[in-house]
Amino acid sequence: RARVSLEALARKLGGDLASNPTASFAVALSGGPDSTALAHVFAKWCRSRSSGSSVGNGERDQPRCVIVNHNLRKESTNEARRVEQMARRLGLDPIVCSLDLRKRKSGTKVSQRLARQARLSALLSTCLERDLKVLLTGHTLNDQLETFVMRTMRASGVRGLAGIAPVSFMSFQDAGRENVKIRTVFDWQLDDSDAVTCGANEVCILRPLLDGVEKRNTIAYCEENKLEFVTDPSNTSPKYTRNVIRHHFNTLGALHMASPPSGGTSDESTAGSCVLPSDIQLVHSKALQVSRAHFSHLRRMLCDTVQKCVVSPESPSEPSIMEGIREREYRVDVSKLMSEYPRLLVEDMLLELIHAMAKEKKKMKPRMKSIAKLCDMLLKGKSCVVHNVHCYPIPKTKKKVYSFKLLP
Repeated sequence: RARVSLEALARKLGGDLASNPTASFAVALSGGPDSTALAHVFAKWCRSRSSGSSVGNGERDQPRCVIVNHNLRKESTNEARRVEQMARRLGLDPIVCSLDLRKRKSGTKVSQRLARQARLSALLSTCLERDLKVLLTGHTLNDQLETFVMRTMRASGVRGLAGIAPVSFMSFQDAGRENVKIRTVFDWQLDDSDAVTCGANEVCILRPLLDGVEKRNTIAYCEENKLEFVTDPSNTSPKYTRNVIRHHFNTLGALHMASPPSGGTSDESTAGSCVLPSDIQLVHSKALQVSRAHFSHLRRMLCDTVQKCVVSPESPSEPSIMEGIREREYRVDVSKLMSEYPRLLVEDMLLELIHAMAKEKKKMKPRMKSIAKLCDMLLKGKSCVVHNVHCYPIPKTKKKVYSFKLLP
């Protein structure tokens, strides 16, 4: 299933990237069962792609993997070496990134968020330096459902409840290469004929295991193929929210977060022996359907009420969609928007429009209070500024058409 999903995502990329994965693809390898199983599938997939070609057996012709050593535990360095050796046995060319978070944040506790940011920065820097355009990660259905539960408990919106996207893109926000920006691509944001395009300074993240592959499947795959994997004890620590949710909702099966007996080790194969809770899986599938329908409707609203401002008055305006909004000015038919669509949908569409226009300068989305105020001002025919976007009525339109202009 992972190989079929990998083929489908590769076809969406199209062009030279999909035809020559050894040169442009890499897999993020932590050494756990998920990334190990994916690395094995990836290595076989690359060999099948290069069979019969002129590809040699040199190290440069080997598919690559990126290993990040956080150096947060005494065992980290030895584990990284084990993973590196395992990668070579799989026929992969390992690239090891060693972080020093303790030295960087001396006297402060290293949070999971900080470790994640440093890991993403290291992965992105490595891929950009070595001209790797696609990075595979081992997120499974378990990760998807845990993310869904976490976002539900935090009262997330429709987009958040869709969970982890199968495709996303990473790039740096600044020259310092510390802040990583991620844009996501869900299936419903692409037409059947659309291909996923990767920018010059972006790295595409593919998650082929999200499509129905569970941790118990990856563990079984590793055991069947006699693949060694490592276990990170922090994955069972009750100090972290995801682990508490994992235990409370039993998303891995019979997982016990209690410390193993002295001299013993936690057994991930036991943790993955049970089937995922069907009720959580069902609710997430419904939420995903709702999200797809919702954003499909928002795209129709955008095409119906929003137009780009063109330079030449003789040129016809082009209807815009969320993924194509990069211009500085748009015209919004406020009269049609407010009369034909419910207020909640209008607010959600305006939120996406404002965020898409200002995302290069504003990392966070505007607050819903600001969007609600914008709607009130539109109904009153007044102008306002939201998230660095100036919204004002266009003269001679009886305040029915507004200009949304990104301020310099």
